[in-house]
Parts: sequence; C-alpha cells; structure tokens
Amino acid sequence: MTFGLKYGNIVNGRDSTKNSPTSVEVVRKATSQSFDNSVGKNTSLPTHRSLAAEETRMNNGKILVQDVPNGVVIFLITLVTLIIINVILVLGALMSGFEYTAELMKFSSAVGLAYLIMSWQFYDPILAEELGVRSVLGLPLDKVSAGPVYAPLGVVTIDRLPTATVQREFPAEPQKIYLPKDDEPDTPPKDSGLVPALRITFANRPIDETEARRVFAGFYTVPHGGVGLVFNPTAVIADDGLSNSRITAVVQHITRFRIFNPIQFIIAVPPQDETGDRLDEVARQVEDEQVIALNNILSQLTVDQATRNLPWINAVLFHKVCVHIKADENGHSDKWGIDLEGAAIKPFQFNRALNASMTKTAEAAFNAVATVRNAGAAREAAILIGQGAAQAAQDLEQATLEGRAEGLAKIARLAATPEGQTALATEVARAVADGGNAVIVGTDGMKDIIALAAAVTKIKP
Repeated sequence: MTFGLKYGNIVNGRDSTKNSPTSVEVVRKATSQSFDNSVGKNTSLPTHRSLAAEETRMNNGKILVQDVPNGVVIFLITLVTLIIINVILVLGALMSGFEYTAELMKFSSAVGLAYLIMSWQFYDPILAEELGVRSVLGLPLDKVSAGPVYAPLGVVTIDRLPTATVQREFPAEPQKIYLPKDDEPDTPPKDSGLVPALRITFANRPIDETEARRVFAGFYTVPHGGVGLVFNPTAVIADDGLSNSRITAVVQHITRFRIFNPIQFIIAVPPQDETGDRLDEVARQVEDEQVIALNNILSQLTVDQATRNLPWINAVLFHKVCVHIKADENGHSDKWGIDLEGAAIKPFQFNRALNASMTKTAEAAFNAVATVRNAGAAREAAILIGQGAAQAAQDLEQATLEGRAEGLAKIARLAATPEGQTALATEVARAVADGGNAVIVGTDGMKDIIALAAAVTKIKP
C-alpha cells in the first residue's frame, strides 16, 4: 500500500480538473446577521456557502489536495519523530562510550513514551470558542475540534482562531487613543501604550454633483443591498460653521469579520510582523484601505455633507475592503476564508472649544426662538385683554342706550295723554325750580301738580 499526494487546482472548494467535488467538501450554513444598514453591510447573505476543501495545501503557489487521511499523516509523523529521537539517543550514547544494552533501550523507550504523552496537549486544549488548525512544518493540515489535541512536539503546531465575530476599531479602542489637552504635546508619551488619533480636515465649501462624479469616479455609486448607493451632493449653507469652515475632526472607524475557513485563512494571511497574530495582520491591511478612502472622501466634503452621506461612506469602506480581500459584494471571501460583516465610521469628534461654540450657537438659536415665541404670546395676551375691555365698554354703552330708549318710550306714551302733558309741564317747572329759579304756583298750578301725580300713578307699570 502506498501513500502519496496529488496536485490539483482548487477553485471554490472544487477540483477544477473534475466535475465532482474534492474528497472532502464542507458546506457551512450561514444565517444572515444584521449589522445595521448604516454600516455598509448587505444584510441578506447566502444561506449556504461552499468552503475550500479543508485538506488543501500550499506549495510554491500550487495547492495540494491530500489523499492520505489526516490520522495516518499524524501517525507517520509520530513514527518518524520517535525513530529520529531513538537514533539520536543511541548515537549519542555510543559516541560517549556507552554500550548498546537493554538499559539503553529502556531509556530510549521511556523518552519516546514521554514524547508521546507530552504531544497530547492536555495542558493547553482548544477552547470551545476557538478554531484549531494543525500545521506540519508551517503547512496547514487539518481543523481540530475543542479539547486536547495531539500534535507531535517540534513538528506539528496548533494555530488558534476565534469562532465568534471579530471586531476591530481603528486606530485603536477609544481608551487607547491619545487625545491631548491644550497644554499637552501632540504625540503620545513614550511607553504609554497610546496611539495618535486619526485627524482629517474637512473642506470649507460643498462639492457639487459634477465635481463629485469626477473625484469619486470609482465609487460615486457603490454596491449596497443589491442596489447602488449613490452619493448625495445636497448641501445646506447655515450659519453654524459646519458647512463653510475647514474643520479638523477626530475620525474613528470599525470593521467586523468572521472566519469561516480557518485553513484558507492561515494560507492567505501571514502573521503580523510585530505581534505574530494573523488577526492583527488583517486589521493592519483593512485599516490601511479604509484610512486611504476616508482621507480621499472627507477632505472633499464639508462636515454637513459628510454627515448627510454617512450610509454612503460606510458602503464605500465596506466595498474597498471587499476589493482588497477579493470578496463578493456581500463580503464573502473564499480567498481569505472570511466573511466581512460590516464597516462603519463613528460620529466625528471635534475639539472642546468647537463643541462649546456649537453649543452656544445652538443655545442662541433656541433663545431667539424662545424670545419670538414669548413676544408672540405677550402680543396675543394684550390683544385678548384689549378685546375684552372693548367688548365690556360696548356692552355697557349698549345697555345705557337701551335704558334711555326705554325711558323715552315711557315718556312718549305719557305725553300722548292730557294728564301726561300736564305732568310733563309740571316736571319742567320742577327742573327749573331745582336750577335755583323761583316759580310761583297759583290755583291752576296746584291742579296741574295733582293731575301729574294722578297721571304718574296711572302709567306706573
């Protein structure tokens, strides 16, 4: 029985030299995970994705497909390693003058047994939230599940990757970004563990549609949700300074991705130079792509325009990373073995003085509105009070006129009778007397007075 490896070309988990899948083709069921439409991620993902064969290998740019079961490969590696260990021990003993005796055989056997025991990594098992990949001399061999893993020491290594979504914030997590105060230097102190903030200066005039199509030629319309998301050149010139001033702001952005094919991920992504972590290398490349895009975009927009186009900016960031990792428009990359789940820019951070000025501007606007509203309320109150007084005066005058009219009507009815005429004449005489003029009343006068009294008695209601 012979064992060997055959060469082939793998495209999306299938051998291009055949119509059938490779010996092991894994199909992962992926449910759509919403990361908010505003983060530049299409929320509808395919429910099934074919993965590259888990036994793929890389050799001088060619991918090898393993015919030998992984367990046999590990057994052969262990056997060869034990033979090498025993040969080294025996040769060392013989060169030191020892004879090849039963004791030497027992010693070499004990060393081999200790090697086998130590190769079972009970002391450092794969955790449930990790993806483990065994690699032989740097070449990925297979994926291992959670628990203790057998990996022959010195020959087989274990790479550990997270099963959960990885989120990275750039340039760093908020608590690790250096934001100096007015009296502090611009660069972070040495050995502080802080990183400088990303600061971008916005334009002081809005960009129109024609210029935007020229400047953003490659992504004026960017794929998003199965349709194109178009830049909105609408601009409002206000007095708040956000639409006509060159403002510098601190910009932070985030990216989320999940590893679905750990073997392909290890093949495509080398360890980061400084930390030796492949996730850090992904973050470094993603950050470079997004910072270039942000500088090219935000420097052409006013703060007002940038705020209005946040969904479009997020879609551009997502699209740029997709192009870099050779992913489709949904963020699925067979080349890197990852799904890009989202990319977004966080709210802009202005300096304290500018924030205070904008707050005062807003307060002044609110105060002006309040003053106008208060004046309007006072005016309405004055109008209502004036209308009330006028209505009261009008009612009083009408009542007076009505009283006078009723009195005149009674006098008219009295004057229509002989007795009334006599009474009116007598009333006139009384009024003259009240005015200080003396009137001498004779016998006829007394008769008139008596007649007046009688007339008044008759017409009294």
